[in-house]
Amino acid sequence: MSTIRRSLMIGVLLLATLACSLVTGGGGQPTNAVNEARDVEKTIEAMAATLQADAQRTSVAAPTELPVQDTQTPDGAAGGVGAITGRLSYPSEFIPEMQIVAFNVETGEWFYVQTVLNQPDYRIDNLPPGTYHVVAYTIPQESIPELVGGYTEFVRCGATVECTDRSLVDVVVVAGETVSDITPMDWFLPEGSYPANPLVP
Repeated sequence: MSTIRRSLMIGVLLLATLACSLVTGGGGQPTNAVNEARDVEKTIEAMAATLQADAQRTSVAAPTELPVQDTQTPDGAAGGVGAITGRLSYPSEFIPEMQIVAFNVETGEWFYVQTVLNQPDYRIDNLPPGTYHVVAYTIPQESIPELVGGYTEFVRCGATVECTDRSLVDVVVVAGETVSDITPMDWFLPEGSYPANPLVP
């Protein structure tokens, strides 16, 4: 039985007791009736306090709306797209500024990120699902020539003299996932071996 229903029943019984006392106490004892009335009043006040506390507890209802769930997919790739990450390498004691470009071999679209001096890695986000070739282009500056490096089978093989395949690797991007360890470090191929830098007019 709930506290509210039990309290109401107690109140009804007390009121009934008071009424009987007033009716049967006609022997000239109004003081007892007044005292009983005061006792009942105090009891009712206590009941009211109990009912108020119960109302406050029951008023904390469950939320009517579910919390909004985070729709972001793993590794920060937005839903419906993916990402490519990897290390940067350059045949020198430093890593120059570069433009890392991901070419979609199916649609011809390309996406890029620009790095800063000695940046050790890169990340290209918001890539539609598909197959990509990843190429790094140096930004020509004083003492820095224009060189191109790619993520090729040579890199994946270990970049040793036994590795003779220099073709670009097909990097498959899936929605909601990040493809890692894509390092465009195969430098010094003959001119024309890689796509031209689309960022250069």
